[in-house]
This record gives sequence, structure tokens and C-alpha cells, in this order.
Amino acid sequence: MRRFTGTSLPALAAAVLLLAGCNSVASSHQAPKHVKKNAESASKKRPSLNSVSGSIATQQNKSSSASNTTLELQASNAWPAVVNSLPLTENVVSPISIATAGVYRAIAYNCTTTSASGLPTQGELTVDVYKFVQGEWYSVANVQYATLPPLGGGTVGNGIVPAYLISANRPAYLVTIQGASNPFNSVVGKIPGQGWSKIGFMTPQVPGLPANDGFASVVQDGQLVDGGHEIQTSVDNCTPDCAQGTNYLITYVFSSATSAFIALNAPVIANNT
Repeated sequence: MRRFTGTSLPALAAAVLLLAGCNSVASSHQAPKHVKKNAESASKKRPSLNSVSGSIATQQNKSSSASNTTLELQASNAWPAVVNSLPLTENVVSPISIATAGVYRAIAYNCTTTSASGLPTQGELTVDVYKFVQGEWYSVANVQYATLPPLGGGTVGNGIVPAYLISANRPAYLVTIQGASNPFNSVVGKIPGQGWSKIGFMTPQVPGLPANDGFASVVQDGQLVDGGHEIQTSVDNCTPDCAQGTNYLITYVFSSATSAFIALNAPVIANNT
């Protein structure tokens, strides 16, 4: 019978513990490799957060575009009922605008007024603004101009154009009516806190023209500029006569402080060549 000495058992135990410790260390070094491999594999299969967000945004844009197309079609189909309800003569109609605040359309036409003798007469120009709500058009504004000439039958250049001159939420409307020698322009829009109305212009003095009172409800030869946020006008001072006069350019922008359009610049001589 073999006999163990006092030093043999502890030596054996130490050897066992050493072997166990090596296996444990080896396991601890191998496990991360296995986990890392799985993580890399998973990362290759899983789409990135940016690609997921981009896909969702694309789907939302497509859905919004389809919804706007459907809404515009519904509004277009409902529009004839509006036209048929008005005693229109000549008229111009804006495109349908889909904005944050809703769906809008405007129409300009010759209104029928009653003269002092009690007889109907064609006089002031009227601008009506409509909003499309739950399948129907509703009038939200009715503005009349005594200072604009009536719409002429077949006259090229008359128009009413939506533009975001007042805010980015709903359109205002630039109305263009051809006069005898120059087009006249007016703006109908919704002033914050005041509702829909015709919006005037704080006009600077043009060299060669008689002194003005600094305010006008219409301007001449207006064009939308700066992406439809400003109006540029051209004014002929008719000095010595309108054929030989000098044209001055003035650019206007809406001012919430004055609730009117103000000039961004002093009148600048246009290139008349």
C-alpha cells in the first residue's frame, strides 16, 4: 500500500487547481471571439438606423404626396359648384393651393353694383377667397376694388396667382389686371390677427412724378421675385411723357409692423434698353 507523504497531497491539489485555472482562462479568452463573431454577423444582417429612418421618411413623403393628390382632385371636382353659384362675367381663377393651414383657391371677377339711378352697372373688381373643408368650398374673404379697372374680355395678362407673401402657412394672392397701358396689381391676404383683406403698399417718391401720400392699394407692373416672397414693380415717371419716361424699379416685402408692403429700396432706374 502506497503511502502519501505530507507534501504529496498539497502538490497534487495545486496541480489540479492549476489545470482547472488554465481551462478557465482559456475559456475566458475564447468566449469573446465567439460573441464578437455573432455580433459582427448580426450587425451585417441588421439595417442601420439611418437607413431605417430614410426608408420611413420616403414612405411618409409618398403617402403625403398621394394624400395631397387625392385632396386636390376632390377640391377640383367640387369647384364647378362655386362658379355656377356666382353671377360672373369675365373672371380669372387661381390654381388650387394646399398649405399647412388648408386648401385654398381664389377668383377675381367683375362685380355688379347699383348706380345712383338704381341701374346695375359693371364697376368694381371683386376678389373672393375660398377654403376647401370636408368636401365643400367655403368663402372666407370678399374684397372689392374701386381702383382696379374691370376685367376685359379676352385681354391677355389678367391673372390671380397664389404666393406666400405674408406667411408660410397660407397663400396670399397677387391679382393682375391689364390697364390701358400698364398692368395694375393688388394683393389679397390674411394679415395675422386681422383676417383677410386687401393689403396696401407704402410707396416711396418716384423722381419726376407728383408727390404722393405714401400709400396705395395697387401698384403697376408687379412681378413676384425671391421665390414668391417679394414683389418687384416698375414705375414709369412719364417725364416728359410716358413714351419717353424713365422706369424705376421698387421691391416690396410685407411688414407685420405696418400691416402693409414696404419698399426694400429707393426707386432704382431700370435698364430701358
